[in-house]
Amino acid sequence: LASTVFWFNPVVWLATRYSKLDMEKACDDRVIRATNQKYDYASLILDVIELSNAPAWDVKGRLTMASKNELRSRMTSILDDHLDRNRVNRRTLFLVAMLTLLILVPLASMRMVIDGPPDQPINKTIDHYIQLLDSGSENDQKYAAWALGSSENSKAAAALVGQLDHANPEVRSVVLWALGELKVHQTLPALIRTINDQEPLVREMAAKAIGELENTRGIAPLRSLSKDPSVGVRTAAIWALGEINTQKSLKLVREALSDPANEVVTMALRVLGQTHCLKAVPQIALLLQTNDIELKVAAIKALDQMHFNKTMPYLTTRLSDENELVRTQAAKALGNLGNKEALPFLMPLLQDSSVAVREMAVWALDELQF
Repeated sequence: LASTVFWFNPVVWLATRYSKLDMEKACDDRVIRATNQKYDYASLILDVIELSNAPAWDVKGRLTMASKNELRSRMTSILDDHLDRNRVNRRTLFLVAMLTLLILVPLASMRMVIDGPPDQPINKTIDHYIQLLDSGSENDQKYAAWALGSSENSKAAAALVGQLDHANPEVRSVVLWALGELKVHQTLPALIRTINDQEPLVREMAAKAIGELENTRGIAPLRSLSKDPSVGVRTAAIWALGEINTQKSLKLVREALSDPANEVVTMALRVLGQTHCLKAVPQIALLLQTNDIELKVAAIKALDQMHFNKTMPYLTTRLSDENELVRTQAAKALGNLGNKEALPFLMPLLQDSSVAVREMAVWALDELQF
C-alpha cells in the first residue's frame, strides 16, 4: 500500500525491496529449521533461479534477489553454520513494540503541535487535483494524475488529456495510465496520437490505456505498436489486443508468437490461453518443440487454460521431456483437462525420478478419478 501511494518516492521502493529480502531470509531460516538440509535447499534455489526468467510483465514470477550481490548474501546466510535461525520470542517482540511506541508517540505529538489542526479535509476534491495537475510541480502533477486516475471520475478526462503534451515523459506516462483507468471512450483519439511519442515508456502506457478502453478502433494503432522496436511496448500492445478480444485483434496476437523476444511471446501465449483462442493451438504446439524451457512451460500453460480435448496429444508428448518442470506442468494440464484417455500416459510418471513429477502425477490421476 505504501509503495502504491508513495510510488514517486525512491526511499519507499528501497524500503520495500529490503523488506522483501528480509522476508525471503526468514523463509529460508524456517525451511532450514524444519529440514536441516541447507545444502540441498541452496542447490534447489539456484535451480529455480536458472529456470525462472520471468517476463517483465509477470510480476509475480519475478524473484526478489535480482542482483548477484543479493543472491550471494542469501546463499551466505543459508550456508552459515553459526547463524541463529530461532524464532524471535514474544518477549523480544513485546520489547521492540514498546520501544517503537516510546519513540513514535512523542514524535507524533510534536507533529501535532507544529502542524496544528487541519484546515482542510483529508480527501481532496477532484477540482483540487485538476488544479494541481495544471499548476503544480512535476511531482505534484504526477501525484495529481495518479489521484485522478484512481478516482475513476470521468470529469477528470479533459484535464488529463490536456497534459498529454507535457514536457516530462514521466508525467505523460502517469497521465496515460490515469486515462486508461477512467475508460472514457471519447479520449481514444487523444490516446492514439501518443503512440508515436519518442519515449518508449510513454508508448507502452499508451498501449495499455488503449487496451483498457476495449474499443475495436484501437486495433489499428495497436498493430503499429506490436511492431515497435521496444520489447516493453510490443508486450503492452499484445496485452491490449487481448483486452479487445476480437478475431481481428487475436489474429495479431497469434502473429506475435514469432516475435524474437521471449517476453512478447510469453504475453501472447498468456493472452491466447485466457481468451481460449482455439485457432492458435497448432502454433502453440510448435513452441512445445523449442529448447527454451520458459517458452515450453508458457505454451503448456496456454493449452491448459483452453480446456480443449484436442490439446491432449500435444500435452502427452511433453510427459517425457528431459526437464522436470516441463513434465510437471504437462501432468498438471492433463489433470485439469480431466480426460480419462490420458490415464495410460500419466501412469508411467509414478516412477519418475523427480519427486515433484510423481506428486503431480498422483494429483492428476486423482483428478481423473482413477
